[in-house]
Amino acid sequence: MLLTGVGVLVVVVCELCLREHFAGFRSHSILLAMLPVTTVHLTVVVLADVAWRGPSALAIDLAIAAALAWWLRRRFALAQRRAT
Repeated sequence: MLLTGVGVLVVVVCELCLREHFAGFRSHSILLAMLPVTTVHLTVVVLADVAWRGPSALAIDLAIAAALAWWLRRRFALAQRRAT
């Protein structure tokens, strides 16, 4: 029951952040970039039963998150220009 509640909160917060971000209201680039990286990492570890940890896993996760954050920041700047 607790995991269901946490899952619902994650979905609701993600939806609100997406709406605010792509409307140009507030930038949530880092949060939105980390959500898919964390989800994929958790899925790989739990479902594939892979020992995906250590400096190489961290480096790959951070590189993907940085690329997503850069793209999301550009999308926010574009949405902010359109809003004003």
